[in-house]
Amino acid sequence: MENIDKAIAIISLAIFYIVAVSNIPGIYKAIGIGTLMYLVGEYLRKKYDLEGEYGFMMIKTTKGIQDIVKAAKRFQPWLKVWVDIFIGVAFGAVGIAFMRWRTLKEKIIIFFISSILIFILSILSPVAISFVFQVTHSIGESSVASMPKWVVVIPYIFGMGGSITLSLYTSAAKTLVDLINVILNNGPMPTKAGATLLLPGINLPLIEGLLALGILLVVHEGSHALLSVVGRIKLISSGIALFGVIPVGGFIEPDEERLNKASVMAQSRVYVAGSAANLTFAIIVFLLFISFSVLTSQYAINGCLVVGGDVIKPGTIIYSINGNSTCNISKEINEIKLNTSSGEITLHRKENGKFGFYIIKLDREALVPRVYSTKWAQFIYNFLGLLFALNIVVGIINLLPIPLFDGQHLTYALFGKNAISKAIVYTALVSLIIVLIPGIL
Repeated sequence: MENIDKAIAIISLAIFYIVAVSNIPGIYKAIGIGTLMYLVGEYLRKKYDLEGEYGFMMIKTTKGIQDIVKAAKRFQPWLKVWVDIFIGVAFGAVGIAFMRWRTLKEKIIIFFISSILIFILSILSPVAISFVFQVTHSIGESSVASMPKWVVVIPYIFGMGGSITLSLYTSAAKTLVDLINVILNNGPMPTKAGATLLLPGINLPLIEGLLALGILLVVHEGSHALLSVVGRIKLISSGIALFGVIPVGGFIEPDEERLNKASVMAQSRVYVAGSAANLTFAIIVFLLFISFSVLTSQYAINGCLVVGGDVIKPGTIIYSINGNSTCNISKEINEIKLNTSSGEITLHRKENGKFGFYIIKLDREALVPRVYSTKWAQFIYNFLGLLFALNIVVGIINLLPIPLFDGQHLTYALFGKNAISKAIVYTALVSLIIVLIPGIL
């Protein structure tokens, strides 16, 4: 790379960092950074004739492939068992029934082990979501309490992938009813989007977010590569994907023609491998996360964390309200004095009866939410929490049978590309679009 291009790359990274850590609203950060990286990416891509488009570039190499091949051959028996268990995690008893390469006895054992993992992941998933709500300063709503008790058996029958797909259908139906009410009866617009992009420096801590996403992608793509080798599918190249000069992922490129012609067993194992690795890694990281939290609870803060509203910046810590260390505000009080991390603040109750901000309680003994009084502890907490939470979220969401997701390829590989599978894929896609409409509007 020429010196002038190195200078452009360094300056672009500097601008990215300055904008990302600034107090500019997230939407303006995204537009500014996106425009800059698009221009830089297109300039470098065309000059050095790299694959990609719209500012994205792929830098390919064959280095490291032999190491992957050696590792895959060494651990091949264990890898086969591991991903077969996660086919059970992905699609439950139904998915296991379609594993024609396993005997009935093996299927029963796989169902037992995958059920234990589904139980563990069902407990950890709300913790992961709560952590994401904390770092993005969002308020989450859960409909679990209103669901009938028999719903808890769904993951064991249809797996985590089936469960999240059914949840997507339910959310889409509710959102569609609300949108129809807006059109026909001039009702209120639904305010909750079903999903949002998680971007370091925008709504995630910059350094911790970049590190967590980088490791997540290596774990995900590396497992695809290992199972490709196990399935005797040639690896053509590996590399890194860039948006401008920002690394956005790593990749392993298998021989697509061989993969498409591979057996049902080989294809299913390759496609489930990414989520299997993310979810396995999430469980391991959670043990580190909870160990760190227990050992450092003395550095955590008691108080209230602002997570929404328009009068106090989200992320602000409230130490006391009217001199009391409580997060409860009496309905009879019309004026409050807050001692916060941003100084003293006095607020009056608005006409709608609210003060204009939302808080959640901070307890140093609680795992989530938690804020530390020292920067080093907060950094490690954020990093381990994001590493755990993002691997859980990506691992499960990636099982959705939606085009471009591994869940679609796994559905077609395991169940066949028939009318029922296609109907599931396209109704899931339509449901996702419906759920995202309120956020777009």
